[in-house]
Amino acid sequence: MKKLIAAFYIFIAFTGWSQENKVPEDFSIVAGAGLSHVFGGDKLDPSFAYFFGIEKNVVQFGEKSFLNMGIVYSVQGAEYSEIIIENDGTQSGKITLGYIGVPILYRHRSAGGFFWEAGLQTGFLVRGKDHPDNGDKADYKEAVKTVDISIPAGIGYWVNRRFSIGARAVYGLTDMSGNGAKIPPANSNHQNFLIAAVLRFNITGK
Repeated sequence: MKKLIAAFYIFIAFTGWSQENKVPEDFSIVAGAGLSHVFGGDKLDPSFAYFFGIEKNVVQFGEKSFLNMGIVYSVQGAEYSEIIIENDGTQSGKITLGYIGVPILYRHRSAGGFFWEAGLQTGFLVRGKDHPDNGDKADYKEAVKTVDISIPAGIGYWVNRRFSIGARAVYGLTDMSGNGAKIPPANSNHQNFLIAAVLRFNITGK
């Protein structure tokens, strides 16, 4: 799968280079906030999440469709409540994970300003922390796989040439558990899901 992902990125880069004269000179700042959740385990609840980054159209198809690439930093994770049998009690807290992501999105815009987008994103884990409600926070990076492959998809509306608002979901395809993962304790096939409001500002105005 890694070879397929690498080949896909190389193809996109080559296609963008070969058609660079057809791409408008635009450069966007994207940011959003919402909820993140890890599927596949018990006692896991959604947690606050956010992301920000930059995007650039690299290929244009006709007048209203584009292939877009970007670099984003996202903070996501989940809240948990884990039963501690020996203490006959419950330990709760939150896992936060920081990723640098490289999304590639196909985006189509309608005549009325509405748009939809979907694609592929590769995320690289740069930070992982366990924040128990009772006790000191601990490093959690070693318990999660370094590379996360996901499918981003979203909808939105361009208010004017410079500003748009919308929603984006990112559904994870990768089993996030690494060696020593503690949450969820009995199921390692969990995935991340993020939905957030997106504010996009085109600094060129084109």
